[in-house]
Amino acid sequence: MTEYRAPYDSTVRTTTIAVSAILTGVILLMLVLMVSIDMPLMRVFFAALAGGIFMIPALSYRFAPTGYALEPHRLIVHRPAGPLMFPLERPLEARRQDRLGFTVRTGGNGGLFGAYGNFRNKDLGSFKVYARRGHDYVIIHTPSLTLVVGPENPDQFVSEITSQPS
Repeated sequence: MTEYRAPYDSTVRTTTIAVSAILTGVILLMLVLMVSIDMPLMRVFFAALAGGIFMIPALSYRFAPTGYALEPHRLIVHRPAGPLMFPLERPLEARRQDRLGFTVRTGGNGGLFGAYGNFRNKDLGSFKVYARRGHDYVIIHTPSLTLVVGPENPDQFVSEITSQPS
């Protein structure tokens, strides 16, 4: 089994810091309003709103990839919420690609702590992404899956994944 980190790039890091700072400010505002209002129902409302806003970065972090492991016949995506396992069926094609072009997120996250979930574009069709950067992707095609990942050493990753035994 070979392990690969999922490094942040500067765009994802900057986006994560900026959005987290904005959300922290909004949470603090909700807490100040909660304390200053003399209406019990509104206090509950602002407390619930602050809690809900707090869950955005908390859940985004939990589901973001932290690394990858290549095993014979499967790829494991490590995340704080637990690993995801994807079978590497043959025939398998893996290649590097710098950018994905115009892509629509159909379910998941596209910026806070990375990108993960379901996406679609005209070149790849529907696919899954688990990356913490916006370039230097590895695209993996199997008969049942198209997966985009962002390992720390894409060339070595492609070499290893394509040289695994059938």
